[in-house]
Amino acid sequence: MTEQSVTVWVAMKSPIGQVTLAVYTNPEGTGTAVATGGRAPVRLGDNLYLVAVTARTPESAPLQAGRVYYYTLDFGGRKLTDQGVVSNLPDDKEKERFKVLAYGGDKLPSFALPPVELARLRILHGSCRKTHAPGFDAMPTVDHLIRRSREEMGPDPWALVRPHLLLLTGDQFYADDVSDVMLALATDAGDVLLGKAWAEPLPGAAGNKKPAELAPGQRGQLTLNAGFTSAVPNVATAKSHLMGFGEFAAMYLFGWSDTLWPADAPAIGDPTERERTWAMRGSVDAVRRALANVIVYTAHDDHEVTDDWNLNREWCYRVYGDGDKRPPNPLGRRIVTNAMSAMAVFQSWGNVPGRFDPGQPGDLLLTALAARALKPADQPTIDTVARLAGVPLGPPPAPPPGSLTAELPRDAGALRYDYVLTWPGRPFEVIVTDPRTRRGYVAGDVPPLVNLNLDPPAVLSDAAIDEQIPAGAGPYVTLVVLGGPLLGVPWIEERQLTHDEQAVWTDDAEAPALRQRSFHRLIGRLARRSHRIIVLSGDVHYGFGIQASIWMNRPYGDPGPLPAPRRVDLVQYTASALKHQGEGWRSTATLHTDGYNAGAALGGVLGTTLQHNPDDWAGWGEALTGRDVRVPWYANRPPFMRDTPARANVTDRSALLDIYRPEDWRYRLRYLPGARSAPPIRITPREQPPPDAPAEVQLAYQKDTATVIDEDAANRTGKEIVGVNNLGEIRFAAGSDPSSIPLSVSQILYWAVDATGAPSQQTAYPVTLDPTDDTNVPPQVWKARP
Repeated sequence: MTEQSVTVWVAMKSPIGQVTLAVYTNPEGTGTAVATGGRAPVRLGDNLYLVAVTARTPESAPLQAGRVYYYTLDFGGRKLTDQGVVSNLPDDKEKERFKVLAYGGDKLPSFALPPVELARLRILHGSCRKTHAPGFDAMPTVDHLIRRSREEMGPDPWALVRPHLLLLTGDQFYADDVSDVMLALATDAGDVLLGKAWAEPLPGAAGNKKPAELAPGQRGQLTLNAGFTSAVPNVATAKSHLMGFGEFAAMYLFGWSDTLWPADAPAIGDPTERERTWAMRGSVDAVRRALANVIVYTAHDDHEVTDDWNLNREWCYRVYGDGDKRPPNPLGRRIVTNAMSAMAVFQSWGNVPGRFDPGQPGDLLLTALAARALKPADQPTIDTVARLAGVPLGPPPAPPPGSLTAELPRDAGALRYDYVLTWPGRPFEVIVTDPRTRRGYVAGDVPPLVNLNLDPPAVLSDAAIDEQIPAGAGPYVTLVVLGGPLLGVPWIEERQLTHDEQAVWTDDAEAPALRQRSFHRLIGRLARRSHRIIVLSGDVHYGFGIQASIWMNRPYGDPGPLPAPRRVDLVQYTASALKHQGEGWRSTATLHTDGYNAGAALGGVLGTTLQHNPDDWAGWGEALTGRDVRVPWYANRPPFMRDTPARANVTDRSALLDIYRPEDWRYRLRYLPGARSAPPIRITPREQPPPDAPAEVQLAYQKDTATVIDEDAANRTGKEIVGVNNLGEIRFAAGSDPSSIPLSVSQILYWAVDATGAPSQQTAYPVTLDPTDDTNVPPQVWKARP
């Protein structure tokens, strides 16, 4: 979406020659269109046609901020508002038909460009949607906020009060953790969408069986056979893993629209899983309306493919081979190919449509996928799809000269998944990174933490940092999308470091800070981009905020100091999960019930504390020697002296050793104390029926009790960390302007949502980014040698 182009992504069941997009300034879609364009859809199957169609304005008449634009699509003579296109309601119920995709009596869906004034900008973000996870889905909260902005806009134009951007920061669904009933629907829908002739034999799947021959609930061992770790340690977790291309395609459509969902749940699988899945089914109509009325950008993480995707060298060796004794796993590579090619056309095509223009990598991939639709089992065609989608060509090699990390090899012409968003005249940019396919794997001469093959990766390789974070000075404020938190909760990262080999997979040992060299290299690159940085992340199934006030003299990896020390303020806002609230070992701590308080115990089970808030650190690009630090003769050298980079916690100044070498950087971390909207609400379930009550009465009570447990847990959540389903919104304070050095920004987490997405609770994390305030960074650490 730019000031001179609008792109709408759409999936269809019927072929037509061309889809035409027209953009108007009125909700009736009358008069002269301000932007028009068309494109022929791509056939991926008998009943699946996709297109991202772009309308362009005349060069002299770009789209304007502060104005609502409306659009319609023409499908060979049939419009969005015609009966049978998005709704089968007859013409005498035309007004009800309009409500399927529009708000407030409008006939057409609409959008508004990001405003020039930061104080008007509304950015929503969220991640992680697992269909059968507990609690109500927070994705419909987007619909709730758009609708409320229309109903309560007051004297201000709707274009200035509605949400402007929705950033879906990863894990649009969980391919590795699917309920049995959801897999049954996805397999069936995939076969219908692609056609029976498309049914693909899966290599290594018990005699090359097709997806429909692999029953729900019976795929756990096959997932292990594919080389995946999604089924570790419990094979039942991946019992219904997606595998066929049709299943991945259907899963996107089930998550974004109610069109494919049947009216009633088939009696398949565990009743609790089925009930939770159907709770999501009841709100996807609101999700479709929301996605049609806000500018949407997405980023992938691992679960769109499989849990732990590309986690470490060992994972890569299991799937892509090790170049020696372990050959590539045919089933694993096929599933990755199906997932990545679906990810490309269902996510990336809408994100960066220019990469799908004629002759570009995306267009070549579309051609290959159309060819595969005619020959679904043709291995050379599948190999072409894999190469263009960016499926690795083999295992990580040795690092190139001058680098400590190596990337998975990929074809030079493969599609890229990172991108940068800018709008002329706006004082901000959005950098969307790709930390999953462009991560780095450490060199063999680096001391391993567990063993080399299982060690944490660099979430971005050296080359990826240089390519994905633009060089040079950026705008007034830079927003960066990074799948998992750049700055984590200390005791969680400590647990990830103190694990055995089995826990590598269960604890997801991949936090950026587990690789200090790449972590500080990334921090340095961001610091040189802008004085004010907002990192948006998801992944972890809880939401919070943390500020880093940074003083930097020599960014890590630079050969010498900067012309002048650089002061940067960074805030990280995490919003997770849309539908996957705290489960697993993290839920045993009060993180998911009472949050945490600075300096207070985090819970009896883990018995840990947030030791300091704020937390001060200093760093040096190289290891410190005995000449740099005075250490008593009877004491061992502190571990931080041997590290590269050397990094010392300097919060407690009284415990600090005498250091005679000037530090290269200092920073202060401060976990933000969120302000909660209302006190906790206690909910009491209805009276339990007698044991001899009818089965339907007993079941109704169980459902009600489950809802009460979810809602009660939501309302016990503490204010610092929100550990239940949530959606984040980024807002800037009134008066925010590039002429002002301080910038006041806040994340609002909407949570405790009901079935419609309406939140009963919200937590705000305000902070001021002031790169002129040196009192927010630790004082100088080093001293002159006596």
